[in-house]
Amino acid sequence: MDKGEKIALASVIIAVISLIAFVVYPMLYTSSITPVTLTPAPIITSTPTTIPVVTSTITPAPATPKPSEEKFRVGPTVRLRPVIDIIEKKQDGIVELYIDNPSLNDVVLHMEAHVSVPSGIHIYSEEYAWATAAGVAYAPLFEIPPGTVRTISLHIKADENARIGQHTLHFSGLYYPGNNKDHYNPISLTYPITVKELPTETPAIISGFEAVLAVTGSLAVAYLVRRKKK
Repeated sequence: MDKGEKIALASVIIAVISLIAFVVYPMLYTSSITPVTLTPAPIITSTPTTIPVVTSTITPAPATPKPSEEKFRVGPTVRLRPVIDIIEKKQDGIVELYIDNPSLNDVVLHMEAHVSVPSGIHIYSEEYAWATAAGVAYAPLFEIPPGTVRTISLHIKADENARIGQHTLHFSGLYYPGNNKDHYNPISLTYPITVKELPTETPAIISGFEAVLAVTGSLAVAYLVRRKKK
């Protein structure tokens, strides 16, 4: 063969070899490699842990109840009611002290009162003992329960030293609910009285102590007379 034929033959051989390599080699490569199966990694999920909340219940100590404050729900009524405002020989003046403690109040009404009287004028009551000193008549402590009305009649007498004409009596004092004197209410009332006639003589007024002495003396005399007869 000449040189040209050799080259041509060599070219054919190379082309055949290249063709074989192109077809056979991939087949050999795929059959020898074991396919790898990728296993997906597990997904790790975290479950939150609930932490119990510890709560402490504080029980408050029972409060000491405060005593209820004594007071009036409704204001009481305290006034003077005229009955007889003229003093004559055979007639005394009369005035009524009217006290009303409404039933809505659940406390007792306590009242302290006194009356300033002019010279020659005297005050007395058939229901209560009034103490008199230096022209002032002091009433006892009045107790008016709830839902109670109290009417106190005061007699006004003139002696021979009284002045003919008009006089004014001044009632003053205070009242308060129960024993709560911090919630007191003042009393300031006036009552005009006219002295028309004076008595011819002043009846003797015997005090309680003098009356006891008189009764005791009478009993002693009676005992001595009876003993002497024996």
